[in-house]
Amino acid sequence: MGLPNKRLKLPGGDRLKASSLSRAETDPRNGANLIATPFWGPEFSEFALPPDFGARLRDVSPVYLYHSRDDAELPLEQLEHYRRALPQALVRVLDGRGHEFDQARFPELVADISQLAEVRPV
Repeated sequence: MGLPNKRLKLPGGDRLKASSLSRAETDPRNGANLIATPFWGPEFSEFALPPDFGARLRDVSPVYLYHSRDDAELPLEQLEHYRRALPQALVRVLDGRGHEFDQARFPELVADISQLAEVRPV
């Protein structure tokens, strides 16, 4: 089941996040991987997701949310907005990754994508 005609606007405009949600929007079976995603409220309407975004993404599976406890840009509470709106999401709260997740390796993301590839061959 696809999403309604109006495409979701993605907070932050990050290309990885945009790519992930665009694929999810086209085919919910593609899933979505969102990393350190800000949750913009109505005061930032150009970036805010529609109030029904959780319902519109209910058929997207899997959804992975990654956030670092030591993110100096986005407090962990930002993740809670997504956790409540996307109850099907698998949440990965990590330590020592900061906001940019700029470590040389990101084994959790690699494992999650690899698992998806095993279930749904390319």
